[in-house]
Amino acid sequence: MTGDNIRANLAEEIARGEECLRAAEHLFAGGFFNDAVSRAYYAAFHWARALLLTKGIDPKSHRGVMQLISLHFVKDGVLPAEAAAALSQLGAFRELSDYNSSADFSAANARAEISRAQAFMDACRPVIERRKTDAERDGASPADRKTQEGPVPPQPPQETRCGWPDCVTC
Repeated sequence: MTGDNIRANLAEEIARGEECLRAAEHLFAGGFFNDAVSRAYYAAFHWARALLLTKGIDPKSHRGVMQLISLHFVKDGVLPAEAAAALSQLGAFRELSDYNSSADFSAANARAEISRAQAFMDACRPVIERRKTDAERDGASPADRKTQEGPVPPQPPQETRCGWPDCVTC
């Protein structure tokens, strides 16, 4: 991914996240609480993807997004652990609302999840802005800087439950 692609994808993810949050609010107002919970998750999910793009990381799965947020932002102390926990909670409730026909979120539950998504987005916003500002000041995107620093040395494969090296779904 080039710096221009990252910037464009970053803007698209943020816009999509904002759209999903607005949709969650509209669904909530219409009494569609399960769907509001699902859209709240997607609002946070798109912001999480935007955050990862600031490091040139383009995850391929929902679980990968959650794991990579923890690895690259929480572990480094850039994002509070509560933010990763919020994303995980939103993901679990999204799966319930989308795939469990007996799931029945109340108005209070839906409101809490919309607020949780907003809090996650609010935690991501300054990190993304700071990383964008740093890239602009340095005259390069995060991916461009990585290329300028030279090749990344190979890392040993990570142990996973399934046995596949570097699996992001385990």
